[in-house]
Amino acid sequence: MCSIPGLPMPQSEASVVIARVNLNPTCHLVQLWVRMEGGHKHSYEKMRDEIQTPDRKFCGPEGKPEDLCLVRISDTWHRARIVSVQSETCSVFLIDQGQLHDTTSEALAWAQKESFVLPPEIESCILANVLSVGNGWSEKATEFLYSLPGKNFTGVVEHVLMPDRIILLDLPLVSTHMLSWMHRL
Repeated sequence: MCSIPGLPMPQSEASVVIARVNLNPTCHLVQLWVRMEGGHKHSYEKMRDEIQTPDRKFCGPEGKPEDLCLVRISDTWHRARIVSVQSETCSVFLIDQGQLHDTTSEALAWAQKESFVLPPEIESCILANVLSVGNGWSEKATEFLYSLPGKNFTGVVEHVLMPDRIILLDLPLVSTHMLSWMHRL
């Protein structure tokens, strides 16, 4: 693992399950949100159970950007980090889902520090060796890339970009598939 707990070392093999794919037409990169297969499933289940009884809910305009907290969504508490506070609305980053969520301070609570010991359940990655050409992704490439969520892959961690915890991940099966289309054009 990297010197940051939960992150893999560059040039190490990583087994991942793709959770979400974001195609960014302006920078031509493929962003993946992946679950790193590390045998921590039981630990995450235990943590999710433990945070369902938060320490203390927020009292009014408590909390500031970068604070770690819990957010209630549909009667379930999730680990979060406050991104911004604008009067009554708080934008939080859902640590284990890898996405933003807008809420009010009424749905926020403080948690014990131990609740944040586990690394994020989902990590942000940039797919190595795959870039769109010209005006973005072809229809076939887009369809293929959006079909990846839920699938398991073994790849190689090329680099870990800090401080943002972004993993540059090579998935040879995906790269080979995308490259085969380029040769057919």
